[in-house]
Amino acid sequence: MFFELFLSLRYLRAKRKQAFISVITVISVLGVMIGVMALVVVLSVMNGFRADLMSKILGVKSHLLVLSYKGAFNDYKGVAGRVGQVEGAVATAPFIHSQVMVNRSGNVSGAILRGVHPETAGNVLSIESMIKDGSFSSLASCWDGLPTIIIGN
Repeated sequence: MFFELFLSLRYLRAKRKQAFISVITVISVLGVMIGVMALVVVLSVMNGFRADLMSKILGVKSHLLVLSYKGAFNDYKGVAGRVGQVEGAVATAPFIHSQVMVNRSGNVSGAILRGVHPETAGNVLSIESMIKDGSFSSLASCWDGLPTIIIGN
């Protein structure tokens, strides 16, 4: 400790002939301080951005997806029961994920259809916080004999 203190005081308190060394030392110390401050600020901002991004991604996507690539998933209730028994599993919910074609006034566009079960989807996803107009509970009702949908972008 004494050597470091001696060395720092030697270059910070220079003699009259060596005043330029003190100026260079002060500039160097300030440069290191500003660099470390900028690094801490950038890391803090990026860590906050990462947490916000993760909460938004995991709010729409589940941590684990169990899929069937053979076609229809007939025994989804049994699979959901087995997955729910796995240690650490908090909740399960069935869903449908498919590509569809949307036609409105002659304008045709491709879209992704994601069908969720209204009673169980709230346990797995935080969709309600992203809905700007209407409510998630409206999915349980019917309109003119057809199930309701929520359209997103």
